[in-house]
This record gives sequence, C-alpha cells and structure tokens, in this order.
Amino acid sequence: SKLAVQADGKFNDKLSASWQLMSQRQTDDTYRPETEMAFLKLQPTGDIAVRLGRIPAPLFMVSEYRKVGYVNPWVRQPNEVYFQVPFNSVDGGDVSYQFSNGDFTGN
Repeated sequence: SKLAVQADGKFNDKLSASWQLMSQRQTDDTYRPETEMAFLKLQPTGDIAVRLGRIPAPLFMVSEYRKVGYVNPWVRQPNEVYFQVPFNSVDGGDVSYQFSNGDFTGN
C-alpha cells in the first residue's frame, strides 16, 4: 500500500513549485514518509524551463515514475527497465527546451 500527497503552487507566470510526500512499507516494516520530489521551476520563456531541488530521475523508459503501477499493463514491471537503478529522484536540477514545428513538438 502507498499513500501520497502532492502540492503544486504557482507564484507567478514564471515561477512554480512542486512537492510530493509518499509513505509506503519499508524493509523494517515501518511506513515512514519520504519526500519523493520537491523542486522550484523557473520558466523564463515558453520554451525553456529550469528545475532545481529533488526532481524525478529521468531514467525510466516506460513511464516517468516507477511507482505508478496502476497505469502499467503488466503485473510485474520489467527488470530490464526498472530494477537496475536503485533511486527514483535526483537532488540537483535540469534544463529542458521545448520546440515546435508545425504539428510536431519535441523536447
């Protein structure tokens, strides 16, 4: 069983924040909540975004997050994708650039 809460805030047109806390059964049979993500996002233009803090790790090829089992089509997630990396988030930051050309949008 998992229990999570997420808060998103938008301070102005360029600055926002996200925070997510999750509790699930640990190996020591406790349900100690942990911060899964907590970051500030600065979007100076519509195409560029910078996130700083604890961000989701960009390592999962099938979904952005491995603990979303209810939306995956299999009972057990493939080991080749999900069980080689022992962490879900990264403390630091990232920069993304989004561009459009006609009907195509890429990152």
